[in-house]
Amino acid sequence: MTTVPVTGIILLVLAVILLLRGGPGVIALLGSRSWQEVPGTIIGSGVQGFMTHAGGGEGRAPVQRSVVGYTYEVGGRTYTGSRAAFGSPLAFGMGLGAVARAQAGRHEAGSRVSVWVDPRNPANSVLRRSAPSSLTMAAIGAAVLVLGLLSL
Repeated sequence: MTTVPVTGIILLVLAVILLLRGGPGVIALLGSRSWQEVPGTIIGSGVQGFMTHAGGGEGRAPVQRSVVGYTYEVGGRTYTGSRAAFGSPLAFGMGLGAVARAQAGRHEAGSRVSVWVDPRNPANSVLRRSAPSSLTMAAIGAAVLVLGLLSL
């Protein structure tokens, strides 16, 4: 009788979920290597609150995340952007709203910033060419994938 390597299968499923969640941000980051840097101005920043399902269950949990808006000019045309980094924005709940407020506090209205712009589509922009949450998820996903394969 053969035994099913349940742990390995669970780890592989978890790895795929993490890689699918983190992969798009990492791909966007890699694709931005040819983007151009232009000056921009912060038009506002703050904290956005919303309710989410806690752990996929029926309960709901309050979550907050920082938001930012900025303008920049390319080819004589003014654009507005709201993406601070690539990947999913981190949301903070259960008493960690101070982290979201601290992130929002980094961008004061009227301050000058560098904006990274896609030269093929100037409406596509980002403040920082980084993907912290996506890189973290992809790295953990890759490690879990290796563990899953080794446990099969």
